[in-house]
Parts: sequence; C-alpha cells; structure tokens
Amino acid sequence: MNPIQIIAALRKFGNYLAGLFPWFVTAVNFLTGLLGKILEHPRIAPRWKKFKDNKLVQPTWKVVERFYWRTYSKNRLDLTGAPVETVALLRPIFQMCAILCMLIPLTSWNLWAVKITAFSGFEGIAPGWAVVLWMISLPCAWAALLTGAARSNRIAFMVAAICASYFLITCVVLLPRSFFNICSPLALLIGLLYCEYRCREDTTKFSTALGLLNSIVCGIAAGIPFLILTPIRPFLGTIINLPGPVISIGGGALIGSLIGLGCFKIARNARFSLFSGNVPEAVEARAADALEGKTGGAEAAEGESGGIAAGEASREAAGTEADEASGEAGSGDAEEGEAKRTYAMAVCAWSIALLLSVYLFAGLARGDLAQSGSQLISSLTLTTSYFWPLWYFMGVGILHKISKSSKTLANSIGDVLPAKSVKPLLIALLCLSMIVAFSQPVCVLLSKPSAANLVSLLPLFFAIYNFFKPWIWSDPLTTLAVHWFSYVLLFDCVLVCILAVQRRVTNEALVRLLFLNVFAFLLVWEYVFQMSSFLRTPTHSLTLLFLFAVGLLWLLHTVGWDLSSKSSPAWPSPGRLAVYGGIALFALLEIFARTACKDFKLMNEIFLAMFHGVIDIGLPYYFLVWTTNRVKKLPLTIPPLLGVFCLGALTGLAFNVLEKFCAVGWSIPLLTQTVNAQCQSLRELGSINIDLVIPGAWFLIRTVLYISLLALVYVFAKRKIGERENVREAVLFLLVAFGSGIASFSMTLVELPLPPEVRALLAPCKQELLFNCNLFQSYLAYWIPALILGLSQLYGRSRPGKMFLFAIPLAMASHFLISWSYSHFEVYWRADSSLYTLMMIPVGLFMLLVALFLKHVAPQLEESDRDKKATLLTPVTLIAAVATVELVLIPWAICQSHLKFERQQVLSVSHEVPIATTWRRTDEKNTQSASANPNAPATFVRTDSSGGVSLLQIGVIDSEGLESRQLLKKLLVKASESGRYPSLAVVSVEPWGKYRTNALACSFSYELPQTKPPVTMAGLSILVPRSADQTEFYTLYTSPSEIEHEQFELAYMLKNTTP
Repeated sequence: MNPIQIIAALRKFGNYLAGLFPWFVTAVNFLTGLLGKILEHPRIAPRWKKFKDNKLVQPTWKVVERFYWRTYSKNRLDLTGAPVETVALLRPIFQMCAILCMLIPLTSWNLWAVKITAFSGFEGIAPGWAVVLWMISLPCAWAALLTGAARSNRIAFMVAAICASYFLITCVVLLPRSFFNICSPLALLIGLLYCEYRCREDTTKFSTALGLLNSIVCGIAAGIPFLILTPIRPFLGTIINLPGPVISIGGGALIGSLIGLGCFKIARNARFSLFSGNVPEAVEARAADALEGKTGGAEAAEGESGGIAAGEASREAAGTEADEASGEAGSGDAEEGEAKRTYAMAVCAWSIALLLSVYLFAGLARGDLAQSGSQLISSLTLTTSYFWPLWYFMGVGILHKISKSSKTLANSIGDVLPAKSVKPLLIALLCLSMIVAFSQPVCVLLSKPSAANLVSLLPLFFAIYNFFKPWIWSDPLTTLAVHWFSYVLLFDCVLVCILAVQRRVTNEALVRLLFLNVFAFLLVWEYVFQMSSFLRTPTHSLTLLFLFAVGLLWLLHTVGWDLSSKSSPAWPSPGRLAVYGGIALFALLEIFARTACKDFKLMNEIFLAMFHGVIDIGLPYYFLVWTTNRVKKLPLTIPPLLGVFCLGALTGLAFNVLEKFCAVGWSIPLLTQTVNAQCQSLRELGSINIDLVIPGAWFLIRTVLYISLLALVYVFAKRKIGERENVREAVLFLLVAFGSGIASFSMTLVELPLPPEVRALLAPCKQELLFNCNLFQSYLAYWIPALILGLSQLYGRSRPGKMFLFAIPLAMASHFLISWSYSHFEVYWRADSSLYTLMMIPVGLFMLLVALFLKHVAPQLEESDRDKKATLLTPVTLIAAVATVELVLIPWAICQSHLKFERQQVLSVSHEVPIATTWRRTDEKNTQSASANPNAPATFVRTDSSGGVSLLQIGVIDSEGLESRQLLKKLLVKASESGRYPSLAVVSVEPWGKYRTNALACSFSYELPQTKPPVTMAGLSILVPRSADQTEFYTLYTSPSEIEHEQFELAYMLKNTTP
C-alpha cells in the first residue's frame, strides 16, 4: 500500500468508529471547526472563495476527491437509521468487528503462546488471549446469524440451523463428552421458538405445513448433537444392540423430531410469550419514540422511513407479524407491541450467544486452550469457506466503483478543456493512444524479413516504444493490460469513422467515448490486478493485514448496509441486518484468527475467491448492468431474474453430470471411475481438470435439452406474468438469465456442503480460471439462442407463438454450431493463429442481436438523439459498427486459415504422422541407411515468422518399465547434466489425454549455449507410452514468441495420429 491508500484506510476506519462511538465524532468536529474558523477569517475567506469558484479547480477537485480524498462521512455508520429492534444486537456486533481490527497488530507478540494445529494440517503459534477472544466472538457471530435467519423466514433458518449444528460440532468433537454440550442444541431450539413464535398468527395450511417441516428439520439438527456429544450416547449403546451410526444419527433424529414438534406446539400456544414480566422502560421508551406520530396497524408501518418499513408494512398487512399481533390483541397498545418486538430479538440473540459461550468454555475446561483453539479455527475456516457468494459479489461489485471513477474523470476533462479544443484534442489523444499501444507489435512486425519494404518506419516506432518502455513495456501486467486495451482502441476508430459519416462527431459524443474508454481501461486494469493479486508473494506484515481488514470492513459496511436496509416480505430489514452483522463478524474473525496464527495465505485466498466471482458471474452481471443503463427501467425486478439464474445454475450442474456420462459411453462403472479420479485430483492437486474426449453426440443432446428448457421457461413465464404491457421484454430477460446461469456454473467448481464425491460428480471436466476463448464461447453458445427466441417475441407481436416456433430451429442451429465447431476445430484454429479472429464472428452476432433488442425497446432514445446529434451509442450506430467489423473479419478469417497438414511416414514411430507443410525434414536417408537405423529420431526444421529456427523431433525411447512421469523426471535430470541446455527450467507438466491417450506434456525453457547476451528458448516435450518398454516422444524447440501456436500444431498432430 502507498501512503495515500494507508491514509484512506485510516479515514475509513475513523468514519466507521464514528457511528459506534459518538464522542469520536465530537472530537473530530471540534478539530474541523478550528479549521473552519481559520478559513472564515476576513483576510482568508475571500481568497478561499475565489479559489473554490475557479473553473479549473472545481473539476480538478472532483478528480482528486474521487481518486485520492473521498468524502467517506456520507457512508458513515449510522445506527439511528436501523430498525429499533436491531440496535441492541448490531451495536455490540459492530463494536466487536472494530475491536478485532484494532487488535490485529498486537497479535505479533505471542504472550501466553499456544500451539495451533488445524484439521488441514496447518500448524502455528497464537497468543492465548487471542484464542479466548475467538471463543467470545464466535458465539456472537452465530447468534446474529441464527437470529437474523429466524427473523426472516423459515427456509433461511433451516439452512442456518443445519450449518450451525454441523460447524459447532467440530468445535468440541475431539473433547470428552459432557452434558454441557446440550447448550448448543438448546441454542438452536431457542432460535426455533423465536422463528415459529413470529409466524404463529399465520394459520393457513401452507404455513402450518412449512412450520412442521421447519420444526422437524431444526429438531433433527439439534437432536443429533444432543445425542452424540453427551454421555447419553454411550449409555444407549449399552442397552440397545444396534450399530453405532444407527443409534447416533437415527436416535438423534427421532429424539430431535419429537423435541422440534414440541417446540412448534409451544410456540403456537396462545399463552406462550417470549416476555415474562414488564418490558424495560428504556426499551419501551425507545419504541415509543420510534412510533411517534403513528396510529398503529398498516398505517403505522407505512410511516417508517425508507425501504426498512416497506417489508414491515407488507408483513403486517399479511398478518405475519405474530408478536405485534399478539401485543395488539393483549393490550391494543402499538407502542407496547413494538417494545416487545424489540425485546424479543435481543433476548433471542443474546440467549443464543450465552448458551454457545457456555458450550465453548465448558469444552475449554475439559481440555486445554491449544486443543480448543485448534478445533475452533478449523471450524471457522470450514464455515467461512461457504461465504463464496459474498466474495463473488464483492469481486463483481467493483464495477460500480470503476463506473463512477470513469464518469468523474471524463466529465472533469470535458469541463476543464475549452469547448473549441475538445474535439481536436480528444481525437489527437485517440490517435496518440493508438500509436503508443501498437508501437510494440508494429516493431515486431517491421523487424520481420517479410516487411523489408517498410523497414524505414522501424526507427520511428522503435523510438516511441523505447520512450514508453519504462512505464508500459517493462511491466508484464501493464503490457498485458495495454495489449487488451488496444482492441478497444481499434473499435474506437471504427466508431469514430461511423460517427463521422453520420455527422455526429460532437464534443458530447467524444466525451462520452472518452468515458467508455476510461471505463474499459480501468475494467481491464482491475481484472489484471485481481488476476495477479493472489499470485503475488508480498511481504506480509501485521500492519498490512490490519489495513486490509479495515478496507474489507469498510467494503462490507458500504455494500452490506445498503442491501440490508432494503426490505421484502421474505427478507425484512431487521433479519437482513442481523444476518449481515453475523457474516461481517465471521469474516473479520477469520482474518483476526488466522493472522494470530501467522497464516498469511488468507489474503491470497480472499483475492482468489473475489477473482473467481469476476470469472464465474462477472459477464452476466456486467451485461445486466449495461442493459439496465441502456433501457433505463427493467421489465422485471431482480428477485425473479436471480431465481431463474439460480435455476439455470442447477441445470448447468446437471449438464456437467450428463457430459461426463456421455463421454464414458453411458457406463455407470466408468462414470464412477471418472468421478473417483476427479475427486482424487481435487484432493491431491486442488484441480478438477480431467482429460475426457467429449463426443459430438453430446453437443446435439445438449442442444435439444437446452432449447427444450428455454421453451419451458418461455411457457411458464408467459403463464406467470400474464398479459402485461412489457411481457415480451420480461420473457427475453428471463431466457437470457436462464442461459447465463447455465454458462456461469457449467465451467466452475462450486463450494457446496456436500461429500467430495458428489462435488466431483457435479464439477465440469475443466474449470476456467481466466477470461479466455473457452469461457466466451460458452456464454455465446447460451446467450445467442436465448436472444434469438426472445427477439422472436419482440418482432412477432401479432403471432408470437408461431414466431417462437419458427425461431427454435435457428436457436438450435446456433447453439450446436458454436459449441460443436469450437470443440472440434479449436486446436486447429489455435495452431493457425486464427481463433481470435473467428471468435469475433459470434461476438459480432451477439452484439447485433443486442442492438436489435435495444432498437426495439428504446426507440424513443433513438429519435431524440437523432434530433440533437446523440451523445450515446445508439442501436443504429451499434448495428452499423458491428456490420462493418463483421464484413472485414469474415474475409480476413477465411484468408488467414492457410495452415495445411500432410501425412508423412515416420520410421522411428512406425506409423504416419500429420505434419504441417511448413516443416522441412532434415534427416532424409536412403532405404538402406533408414533400415540400418530405424529408431533414429525424425528431425524437422522451419524458419518462424521472426526469423528464428524451430526444431521438431519425433522418435521412440526405451522407457525401462518406468511410468511417464518417472521417465520424464529421468530425462530432465539427464538433459540438465548434459550441459546442452543451460538454465533448464520446467514451466509446467500436465496430462494431454484429451489429444492422445495417456500423453504427458512438459513445457520447459532454456538458454542457447555460447550466446551473448543469453538467448532464451522455449520447448515442449510430449511422452506417449506405446508399450511397457517403449515410449514415443515429440519434442519441439522454438522461440518464446512462437510456442503458443506451435504447441497447438503439436496437439493437432497428436490428436489426428493413428498409431
């Protein structure tokens, strides 16, 4: 972190503390008041006012404020805006989060040192006082989470209760049994009583059935630990002759079900109340102040401020506020009912926290601090591993920050520049950016022998490249970002040309284009930063982790508070805020605990999870945000879109299972074998990638299934939505959301509380960890058919049903052709270096469909823009730009595909091998010499595009009964000791079974001997076992610039070789 970031982190923490400790605000206001008095001095005030009103200062200050000195006070934590019933819970929870952050630097002193050994095998030393603080904080986190879930809805509480039962068991699982362990089941039962008590006024059959299910499930979650963690389990084992798991799980489920049903009966009893005695006067007074000016009932709820009251009003109108209804029936006093509701939530939360504290400290009394701390940190790590949705949304939420920063910078530049100079300066800036961005590839192009006629331009571009090298080309991350951004600049040139033809190159249009470019560059840079954040090995210090925790706390606050302050019938604001407080405390507790143990991998793990969020759900999220900004108002709210997206995610997991089932020939034993291999790879290597050859029939089956499911979504959506004005637009959004869910979760591993074998079964054959063509192809294959079917409704209003049927064959063809052709021809396209060009064709089709959608749903924007020479990228302009690019790319792609292969007989491997015609064989021998030494490797050479020489050798070696990896290790040691490959380094070793059965690939680098300065070369060696004693090898030596496409030539060669 630089000094500016450190100051920003401390300012964030100060504003967070200001909401928890009012005296802190008083002190800050006193200091700022002194500064204000100085600026109000008669001699200073006029000059200060003149300085502030300067036209250059105002836009400049906006940039400084946005990037360097933001106004954090507007996001200051303010509990006065929270529902009254949550204040008694949230204030201690947030204070505990702040205390954990402040104590992180103190963990460097191992006072009262305790050895920690986690279940994962990690070992560390933590101060004993920190372990005690874990045992205090963890019960509070679970109390907030359980209470918030119980306050919200039964489904949420069932999930929370099951998770709490499982993770709390791990805190004492290695300790002796004790009746004190009953405290954990009792805590769950208190939450169950509170949940059912709040819903008891809803006497419908559905509510009663859901309440019974909730009571049974939560009772089982409480009954199993009640039995297995107490001496009751050994006692039952002496009198019941049944297997241990039957007694523990079966008996616990039976006892728990009965207890749960008893709690349901008690909560439904009219005589039962969570209040015994009078409500405290302080609580009653606070509730009376909150209800001041209200008349009770639904009108009283409507009088509350903001979105917090909306959910409460709907719940009161529906009769679901059980405790408030009970208060009105008992006394008719709305204020007393509000006070009781406030008291109920606090009583539930702190009762649970107290019981869980007794549960943990009683375990400490039976063991020692090291044993309790080891189990607790293992439980905490397991718990927070399922917080990936939180890290996902934090990762993709950076989009809004980038958008605001881009808009501020672009508008400030537009305000600073004189109106007459905006157009020429911005066009000049675009041209200069193009020259700088393409200076490096142009230098490479001009240095090739084929560009001899243009070599006179090389000194000019080399001078530009050399000038910007310290800022761009010397840093690999910056080079990568500029390389990707250069494609944005190319599209800018096309767009400016189209705007010039339309005579719409105005100052407003160019400022808008500047905003889009700044936004694109910041987005690319943020992606590169997140991609590298979990790969770096920084000097981890406690100060750095403290600042990281403060930044995370502020990010959780700014995002979580806004989301939790909103309300809905299923998720009222009090429940949301309590759940948010529990999650925040869990996150900060994990950082504090692992920092105390000196486990510094935590930052990398969090950055990796955030980056996975960008990869897995970033594209559909960004697409939704961009579409929302264009159409101004969505035809649907977010909840149904999220529900359909989750339904698509489940479908994607099912497709993963069917894909593997089809790849193994619909054989259950082979599927089990594949899943076991994938599970072993996940356990040992942390990777789920396996080599399976996907048959073409699968793509046809998936096409039929996917289009059929889209048709079902269409039918159910039409029935559910009815004949609304924007029903067709809503259907299109639902179709795209369904396809997005499949694409997002069909190429990633989801962390679910399931056995490893089930997770491996649901996992894809390959997980994509970066934005690449594989990922884009998947989204295009699902998005384009959904858009085709959706557009058929928009452009067929008179007969939407028939248009939908006519569009089905087109949607099926698009999905099948994109997915099948990419799977079948990907290797060749990569070898031919034409993949990126060909990928732009379906990308252009997708953009064209989006433009047609925008042209239909927002025609008013187009007309108004036409009158005032629009500043936006109108649908017509977008269609023109896409059509222009497609007309250029399609012929270019056809002409670029020129790589040809021919089969040649290679005696050393005794079969034909497809070799690219650009390779020239150097070991041509007559028949006698060839037959005299048939095992001599075949050697091929060619001159690459940069003028260097590439070498390919094919042959057979004696494997001496060794496996491929053992043989590879032996060969690497021998090559390193030979002296022919100075600085030999292995880059990667990976299986290539998808190209050739049992093939193993090794990428390496080395330096050419006797070259000054040293010339680095790249290599790739493939080992293919052909028998127990012989192994074929295919070894490629080339320059680093050629290895990317030449390795795919080798892959294509292996894939099409018939032994």
